[in-house]
Amino acid sequence: MNKRTGVKAAVVSAALLLAAASPALATTVNIAGGTWSYDSGANTAWSNYKHPQNGHTSSVQTGDSLTRSACTAPGQWSLASRVKTGAVHYYYNPNVDCG
Repeated sequence: MNKRTGVKAAVVSAALLLAAASPALATTVNIAGGTWSYDSGANTAWSNYKHPQNGHTSSVQTGDSLTRSACTAPGQWSLASRVKTGAVHYYYNPNVDCG
């Protein structure tokens, strides 16, 4: 392997590592007895919530449009995402009767 090929390989490796790490930049907090992860990428915003004991939901609003997750069973992630069309707001609901 010559020096030029080694440098190219190092640059490609670094780019792949950074691309793989990008989703980990979401904000994740323990709140209301569960775990909430939310953020937005270049084109998509998301709000995901998991509560170990209660039914729950999550939602994300961009501009005037709101997307809600389905009512989700305890211990499972509720997932809400949408294409960004304006200001982004994130929500979670830790106690829902999914009956």
